[in-house]
Amino acid sequence: MSSESARNRLSEVHELARTTTLYGTPILLAVLSTFLLAFAVASGNQAWVRSLAALMLPIIFGSYLFAFKRNALLFIAQMQPGVGFIVGLAMGSIVLAVLGFLGATAKVPIPELLTSGCFSVLVFSAASKRDDSGIALFYGVICGALAYVTFFGWPLVVASAPVTG
Repeated sequence: MSSESARNRLSEVHELARTTTLYGTPILLAVLSTFLLAFAVASGNQAWVRSLAALMLPIIFGSYLFAFKRNALLFIAQMQPGVGFIVGLAMGSIVLAVLGFLGATAKVPIPELLTSGCFSVLVFSAASKRDDSGIALFYGVICGALAYVTFFGWPLVVASAPVTG
């Protein structure tokens, strides 16, 4: 295999990882949000209204910032890659830790606020800047989430027996 061919393969692998991270991270957060809302609806009381409001609030606020205060979002998108990664790592870990601690039955829908807030920060800050300079935040969030799951398990599953390797 030639050096040029190897570089092309590496470029293809990088593009696949980048695309998976760029789209997979918001999709993961959207799936979590949908699960939280579905759990609230299934609870049979009015909790779904609060859950839906908590999911919508960060998205509406992010949309407002995108339309009228884009500089605030540009600040996030223009973070240095190392800083963006660490901030994203903290965001991903904290969202899942709160889900693990409060679960889907929290009286105040903090898990919904955090999940939707993380989604909104990623999507609207990325949309505010047309290049990939803010993608480190996406990598950080997905790494934080994966690290949490690796060390503590999936936060919304109550296991009856410990997982053995």
